[in-house]
Amino acid sequence: AGHFVSWLGLCPDNDISGGKVLWRGGRRTKNRAGTLFRLAAHGLHRDQTPMGDYLRRMKAKLGPAAATTATAHKIAIVFYTMVKNQVEYDVSLWAQRDAMRDKRIEARLQKQAAQRGYKLVPLEEAAQLIDNSRYLERFLKSRDRRERLLPRSGPHGRRLI
Repeated sequence: AGHFVSWLGLCPDNDISGGKVLWRGGRRTKNRAGTLFRLAAHGLHRDQTPMGDYLRRMKAKLGPAAATTATAHKIAIVFYTMVKNQVEYDVSLWAQRDAMRDKRIEARLQKQAAQRGYKLVPLEEAAQLIDNSRYLERFLKSRDRRERLLPRSGPHGRRLI
């Protein structure tokens, strides 16, 4: 798949000498098939699929041009794999990768919050805590109201409430 993508001009073409990157950029080719993959990637911007999500994520990270090329690179690899192995496109692989990415992001956020002295709480747990605190708040207000209405101590000097 790597040679195919390189032939399409959808991969980086860095000049490296002695382990040092002298020049960074894309391959300078005029491949019509590569242009078609770029057009396919460009059309995914508003698409609510995992590939569209990938394009929008890359646009935020790399910018529009590089994101289009990166998405075209991914589409070309999927196409090559499908043709070479004679298999159908499997969307479930995206779900697995998205779940793994979400776990990594959550772990990173937990770690960053712990370093700053915070604790992240899932929304369901936070909502339960908020409901409990509201219940406690109402209970305390009603208790204070009752204390104002009733005498503070009984016949032996003990509190009634």
